[in-house]
Amino acid sequence: MDKYNNNMLGDVRVLDLTCGVGEYGAKLYAHIGADVIHVEPVSGDPLRNKGPFYKDRADENGGLEFLYCNIGKKSLALDLSDGEGKKIFKKLCKTADVLIESFTPGYMDGLGLGYETLAKINPGLVYTAITPFGQVGPYRDYPFSDLTLMALGGLLFMAGDENEKPVRACGEQALQMGAAYASVGSMIALYHARNTGEGQFVDVSMQASVATALENAIQWYDLQGVNRRNVGVEAGLGPYHCKDGYVYVIGAYGRVRYMWENFLEWIEKDGAEGLDELKDEKWFEPEYRKTDEARAIFKRLFENYSKKHTKSYLYEESMKNRCVVFPVSSGKDVFENAQFNYRNFFKTIHHSAIDADVYFPAYGFEMTAIDTEIKTPAPTRGQHSVQVLGELGYSEVEIEGLLKGGTVYGGK
Repeated sequence: MDKYNNNMLGDVRVLDLTCGVGEYGAKLYAHIGADVIHVEPVSGDPLRNKGPFYKDRADENGGLEFLYCNIGKKSLALDLSDGEGKKIFKKLCKTADVLIESFTPGYMDGLGLGYETLAKINPGLVYTAITPFGQVGPYRDYPFSDLTLMALGGLLFMAGDENEKPVRACGEQALQMGAAYASVGSMIALYHARNTGEGQFVDVSMQASVATALENAIQWYDLQGVNRRNVGVEAGLGPYHCKDGYVYVIGAYGRVRYMWENFLEWIEKDGAEGLDELKDEKWFEPEYRKTDEARAIFKRLFENYSKKHTKSYLYEESMKNRCVVFPVSSGKDVFENAQFNYRNFFKTIHHSAIDADVYFPAYGFEMTAIDTEIKTPAPTRGQHSVQVLGELGYSEVEIEGLLKGGTVYGGK
């Protein structure tokens, strides 16, 4: 028996209709062997046209986000608004275990392809819908963006310091949270279906997904009446400049004397100057360290030292001296990180459509008995249309007619 098995869900078929939102959720199924068919419009998934692109050349096969979110999937380019297209889709749903879509509430019902219709065709189908606010409620039909979801979910407020403006995390974190919950919710429902034969509708709200990331902020308000935010920046706690970027320093915490004294002892031994100014008793008081005066003094004295050294040096030396200074890693830093590369965190897949090897991050975990590495790249538009139609029983003549009629796109 092979050491690894990367076909744990080899008998599971997932239909991925998440064009532009939520595609990461279906990708997770591809990692563990499921047959994931990305059902995209005949004109192509809009995510194909979103940059950045490989070598900055706009190309529907070179969008880096599309390449990452769709590795290991097949592509069926199908017109769901067409009568024949709907027939094909219903046949496909008979063979599916999970369907994940991210259309606006009611869109699939309007096509005659909503959950109630598909459940009659396949009672065991797990139908998962990712929407901004869920299928019901006063916000159901509101427009959205990642920014509005982060704001309405509460995470935008928490990221700000004290009375400062809120801060948005880079990227589209709300959308990715929704995708991750869609994957988890679908898997739970799939286990239920396997045990009972009963499928169900999984309603994923991206706003609710964001709200689950607030740690104990809601409890703080409920129990203490306090609107919790970021801890704020005080002297000795926060980001500071160094020679090649930033480091995050935790040189002080509350009234813990050891941390502050040990931190000062280390940087003074390593060449920092003028530190007598930081040895007064007042520096052990959090209230003083939060003042503008304290922050300005510490920033001036510490950065006179830190700007002479790289983030890597400061990190390694702080560890040796039992202090807490962490590098604030850029994308370049992460890609070149010795720990990541030792663990082979970044994988390579060759994409023949752009004739290039593309690197992408794997999971944050490894398993001893399951290989989660995907060997096949993201599909070109309609790359597997003919194959899927053949599996559904369509003849070559019928397939040719569907291709010519525009109901299906079969690639080039």
